Amino acid sequence: KILELDSQQSSAVAALEGLYRKRESWKDLADLLRGRVELSEVADDQRSYRHSLAELLSEKLNQPEAAIEQYQALLQADPDDIVALKALERLYDSTNRRDDYLQILDRRIAAASGAEEKVSLCRRMASEWEAQEGGRAKAAEYLEKIVALKGGDEETNKGLVRLYWALGDHPKLAVAYQ
Repeated sequence: KILELDSQQSSAVAALEGLYRKRESWKDLADLLRGRVELSEVADDQRSYRHSLAELLSEKLNQPEAAIEQYQALLQADPDDIVALKALERLYDSTNRRDDYLQILDRRIAAASGAEEKVSLCRRMASEWEAQEGGRAKAAEYLEKIVALKGGDEETNKGLVRLYWALGDHPKLAVAYQ
């Protein structure tokens, strides 16, 4: 009701939000945050409320699909929102949405700022693809990205040899042995 009366009464709304948190009235808090998202005219505020709502839906209300919708909305506004990308990665993994999970990991690789983070994510992608039927060629692509980023290390080279052998890619296998 406070939001309906005057969305500018931020101190009253903040107090109500605090009360809901203290009492662990998660559904009421979610409703309040939804209203703040809808009524906010400031993009940064809206983004902040949406982040809080998505986290609440995921962590306290056990509503992963609703949380996913909120995080997806955040990515529409900011495709490189690392918090939303990481949250979607976790949610897609926990809900067994493999295709979405792999797409988000790929987006995280693109958004990663450092080489070590990219390498770590590429290793995870390679592992995910190798575990899927028919995914060895994609797994090899991600290991090749690691080589391009930092050169071949023992783990990466062993993985490439194993994959090239399984794929019957003898020219690449010969290069990997060098």
